[in-house]
Amino acid sequence: MIEGDNLPDVMVTDCGQARKGTHLATLLLNPKKKEVFVPSLAQPWPLGRDFLHILIGFVGFVMFRFFILLLLDV
Repeated sequence: MIEGDNLPDVMVTDCGQARKGTHLATLLLNPKKKEVFVPSLAQPWPLGRDFLHILIGFVGFVMFRFFILLLLDV
């Protein structure tokens, strides 16, 4: 066990059968500095952005169908 107040953040070790110049393990020594990830709460659906994407998809589909019909009539 490694203990102390002024430990480095990371210690790289060379052990086992590794290639020359490579390390096999990384030890994190100061977990107090670790940032804790807190997931945000999910947004309710649908948002204004979702309606915009639906509208853009619908307009794109109608335009695609219109141009295909124009090509078939020629």
